[in-house]
Amino acid sequence: MCADCRDHFVRFPIPHWVRAFAGAVVILVLFSLYTFPKNISAAISLEKGKKAEKEKKYVTAQREMEDVLEKIPRNVEARGHLIIDAFYNRDYDAMGEQYEYVRYSGFDDHELVGQIDYVMSKSSLFFVDSTDSFPKFRKAHPDLQLLPDTSWKNYMGRNPHDILALSFYGNILYESGRYELCDSCMRQILLLDRENGGAFGMLSAVKRKQHKLDSALYYNERLLAINKELPDGLESKARTLLLLRRDKEALSLAREGYELGNKDLYSQTTLILAYHFNGLATDRDDLIKKATIAAATADSSDREIFRYAIDVVTNKEKFRD
Repeated sequence: MCADCRDHFVRFPIPHWVRAFAGAVVILVLFSLYTFPKNISAAISLEKGKKAEKEKKYVTAQREMEDVLEKIPRNVEARGHLIIDAFYNRDYDAMGEQYEYVRYSGFDDHELVGQIDYVMSKSSLFFVDSTDSFPKFRKAHPDLQLLPDTSWKNYMGRNPHDILALSFYGNILYESGRYELCDSCMRQILLLDRENGGAFGMLSAVKRKQHKLDSALYYNERLLAINKELPDGLESKARTLLLLRRDKEALSLAREGYELGNKDLYSQTTLILAYHFNGLATDRDDLIKKATIAAATADSSDREIFRYAIDVVTNKEKFRD
């Protein structure tokens, strides 16, 4: 090629469409470099969450799924798993919120769809309509605590599968010290729903009151078999272990439940008792200060939980023999 030709092609102008295409490629590369670490991190969190879910560690699973959605809000798979995790963590607000996002979405994972349908059917009793039988019953009897047993029996005769009503009645029986009837009520619930965590938790509390600690521990294990990280389940087992004088084990579980949960008064007072019986007075007193603040704005039942723990610490109440 002659010198003039070489000079001509060296100075040949690059077409605008080539410049635009090259610019778009550069932008795409830069965008990929920016989003790639985020996508990788989300994928790792998703797999960690799914693994925790299979291990029935639902608090960990829920946290991982929430982490995925922080990075990729439109990830339908993570939202589907979050519905399941929130159900087993008794976080029904989060469960309902996520269901609204995915109810019209398509899923390739049919097993996941089946799991979502399963927990939604089980949670239906928590989302009652004002026209349902039990809301009508409550409206007709505003103070259920004063309702005679015959009224409850008549209602349950008409509505033998009403788990929510059985739960309310069982709680009233427990608070009034009628533990045998409460036990029967919880067993009726388990005939209707063999995976009812509330019934297992209540049965453990009943057995502690009856000083049947081996039975209490059995129901603790049944509850934690459903969700190994359920804070209420861990705290309940910690209380059983304290009664069995297995104080170090109780402290470990109480701490675990406290860190995993929302640090409510039940969780705080369980840890206060565990600190107390392990001789950790400084930790106990520091937590009492925090719990005192929470108790000031709590409802009457939670204040009673706190008062009882303080009375045990000050030797006004006897927790164990």
